[in-house]
Amino acid sequence: KLNPKYEPAFFNLGMTYRALNNTGSALSAFKKAAELKPDYVNAHIQVGIVLRQRNDLAGAVNAFNTALSFDAANVTALRNLGEVFVAQNKLADAERSFERALAISSDAATNYNLAKVKFDLGKAAEALPYARKAVELTPSNSLYHFQLGLCAEQTGDLDRAVVSYAKSAELDKKALDPRVNLGKLYLESGFTDKALTVLDEAYKINPKSLEANNNLGKAYGQKNLHDKSVFHYELALSLSPRDTTIRHNLSKAYVLVNDLNKARDSYVELIKVDPALWEAQHELGKVYLSLGDRAAAKKVLSDLIAKKPDYAKRGEVDAILAAL
Repeated sequence: KLNPKYEPAFFNLGMTYRALNNTGSALSAFKKAAELKPDYVNAHIQVGIVLRQRNDLAGAVNAFNTALSFDAANVTALRNLGEVFVAQNKLADAERSFERALAISSDAATNYNLAKVKFDLGKAAEALPYARKAVELTPSNSLYHFQLGLCAEQTGDLDRAVVSYAKSAELDKKALDPRVNLGKLYLESGFTDKALTVLDEAYKINPKSLEANNNLGKAYGQKNLHDKSVFHYELALSLSPRDTTIRHNLSKAYVLVNDLNKARDSYVELIKVDPALWEAQHELGKVYLSLGDRAAAKKVLSDLIAKKPDYAKRGEVDAILAAL
């Protein structure tokens, strides 16, 4: 039987309940410990942790702040408070909490958390040294390498980004994002075969990945494997039906495999979504012409010139119209 005035007993009871995943009883025990000893910092921290587990984020913030009111340099409270602020999408508050924690004691997780928060706040250059430090402290963590890759890419260090994404993928054989990002960088740099390798790995990890399918469509197109390009663009479009860039690329791919009926229908849908895609109207006119529908070609191209007299390829359109 517990001594009703001995706060460590209630704290230990709370830890036992936490270990048993009985958050309700754990919370009651930790609150009792804090009630008996109001400056019991660890009890307030445990209240905050349990409230966070129970998704009472406002209550967790209050508990961690109470702990900090008694011990302003408590790193555990600062780290947990920062994580709750992230969960609340209060990134500026999270940034301050993580910075305060790191000013007292440096660890890999808090460096990573601060790097991620700064990156999400649009401060990639500021985030970069914290991402580097996280990797330095724990080089076996895939997420830390991925965050370093994001920061490096955003700040223009593409070589570092490639190395970091590749290491992240190596450390986690099921990680999708580093493979997608690495594949995109390879594509942009002209290394299509390398891009295909990592993007195919990404596709196998998640066949319903929009980014993996979209970039595989591009990669196979660069290799002139247009049937495969169509396959992946169709999958990508099924995942994001109103994405005009994907539909435009799919429309072009249909033309390249000579599936002109599908190309026509795809361009028509594309223009419905965005009537100001003048290049798509131009291409639709040419598809109609290839299908032998001169009247439809003349109408869509005439409408294009009427709506966009300064269209960049006006000369080509005028030449087609003159021949109709």
